[in-house]
Amino acid sequence: MVLPKTLRLRDGRGLVIRHARPDDADASVQYLETVAGETNFLSFGPMECGINAADQRHYLATLEARQRDLLILGLVDGAQVGAASISFGHRPRVAHIGELGLSVLRSHWGLGVGRQLCESAFSIANQRGARKINLRVSENNTRAMALYERLGFRREGVQSRGLAIGGLFSADVLMGIEID
Repeated sequence: MVLPKTLRLRDGRGLVIRHARPDDADASVQYLETVAGETNFLSFGPMECGINAADQRHYLATLEARQRDLLILGLVDGAQVGAASISFGHRPRVAHIGELGLSVLRSHWGLGVGRQLCESAFSIANQRGARKINLRVSENNTRAMALYERLGFRREGVQSRGLAIGGLFSADVLMGIEID
């Protein structure tokens, strides 16, 4: 798949999907802080990400150089509204497995951003040798689970106490999809 590409969202606006670059570091850190404050479904909350712009710039530069793991961004009117990452296993026996991470700003939920990011990430991951994509999703995140099931993911298990927020635990649903 060749990026960047522009797709139409349900509200008619254009969604640009492209690979993250080192010069996205400042905006990327701000995006992470914003999205962390909008939901309890991520593995981090506000001020818990632990990444500054310099660290993010370094990460994006090494990601670009490795050309295996991937991070793609969804932008509307030049502003980041979503992100999808796939991290691969590094040992030969698990190198065909990728782990999906997805986030979308609340203001853009229900517009197709998540679906478009996932489909683009899967296409790139397939070109890079992925044959299976796994993910973890909070048991309370029914919207995300519904999206993943529409994309072809199957539930493969449950991990108790996947997240701890304010002393309360929630389980993670483990999902996977086999791709060719």
